[in-house]
Amino acid sequence: MKRTYTFVILALLLACAYALHTRGYFYAVGGVGTHVGWRFAFTLTLFFVTAAVGAVLPRWRLPVVFVSSLLHLFVMHLPLRATVALAIWIVFYMLVQLRLSWWLKGIPVLALYAAPLLLIELDPTSALNSALVVCFCVSNFALRSVLYAYEATKKRELLEGTGLVGYLLCLVASPLTLVNFAPIGFLVLLRGLKKEHDHSMLWRGVKEIALGIAFLTAFQIGSKINALPDYMEVVATADELHVVTAFVACHLLLLKFFLKVAGDIHLAVGMLRVLGFDIASGTERPYLARNVLEFWRRWNTYYRDYLLTLGYYPVAAALKRRPILAAAAGGAAAFVLSGFAHVVQFVARHPRELTLQRFLEGHVWAIVFGAFVIAWMLREVTRPRPVGASATIRKEAGPLTWFRQAGAIVATLSVVSLILLLYYPPLLNLQLSTCVGVLKAFLRFPS
Repeated sequence: MKRTYTFVILALLLACAYALHTRGYFYAVGGVGTHVGWRFAFTLTLFFVTAAVGAVLPRWRLPVVFVSSLLHLFVMHLPLRATVALAIWIVFYMLVQLRLSWWLKGIPVLALYAAPLLLIELDPTSALNSALVVCFCVSNFALRSVLYAYEATKKRELLEGTGLVGYLLCLVASPLTLVNFAPIGFLVLLRGLKKEHDHSMLWRGVKEIALGIAFLTAFQIGSKINALPDYMEVVATADELHVVTAFVACHLLLLKFFLKVAGDIHLAVGMLRVLGFDIASGTERPYLARNVLEFWRRWNTYYRDYLLTLGYYPVAAALKRRPILAAAAGGAAAFVLSGFAHVVQFVARHPRELTLQRFLEGHVWAIVFGAFVIAWMLREVTRPRPVGASATIRKEAGPLTWFRQAGAIVATLSVVSLILLLYYPPLLNLQLSTCVGVLKAFLRFPS
């Protein structure tokens, strides 16, 4: 009875999402064509049927999710695009299975990613362009494939028995292609998949979906009524802003960005939980962060883990005898990787407009944000940790006062909102200088 009741609520939620979508109040981005009404309805229907079948036949959950994800891929991206994408992914899988070190695999893997883009640059009018770009558009494929390659090399024994089907499942699972989601680890999905039905996990997934729909709807409604300004609107009115209005505008841009990112994450995590993947929530209330490092830890946990796995840990482990240098070099490697990952997203949106200048501009915000995070990392490394009686006294002293906490939160969100100005121009294919006018507004005082 409880299961039926939960599925009724889930069906009502999805019906609500579709109704909001048709009226322009709900928009989940990711897969090509999700903004088209009938494809969006198809995706929601397929997801609900897959979840119901998986709940009734939990031991068949993996093949059911895999088949429905393939069907979703071919319908959303058309047969030619889907076939080319699958062919590229299978070649990548075979490359990863070679008995080579991670560094030796990197060269052919990089060539495999670069080949479609080079072909597009050589012949921008080719009819195959849409098919070649799909390998970058579907669910952050490049980022999660690199993460899989690392896991398959360093943790080979943990991936034995999963095979090609398990690998493709990680790439084409429909919740990951419906929304913009972080490069979730291959092992996280496989370990989270439960063979038995868990009603509590189903209910937690429904609550995550409801939260995701609420965030995305608030994002869309706020945009429509101009309560949440667009970046271009802020830039266009930069000459009319002063320090107070510019401060408010930057915080509203951060709020809008948070609603979109958190909405996508909650929606995807909720859908995966309903399908039987017991995975952690991807965001931990970043608006309560009291410093930039804590904000980064809370903002998008899966993306943070991706950067730590491929960027921070390898460098920090090599320099473990020198902790300060390890924190600085590891943090720098993580944020250089972050800049590269966002450049890949830019390439997916503007494949014919990637230049060296765009490539470098895509790293500016990551460098600035990374500098603040690394500074706090070094602060934690160098700060003495009391032991014994002094540690007990500090614990009994309690947390910071409410006013100090509130001030730290406001300062943190202000710094992050200003750094966010550097993130938008490359993403929107604009010059980085577009944010200069907004920064100048902070030097003007209200008359």
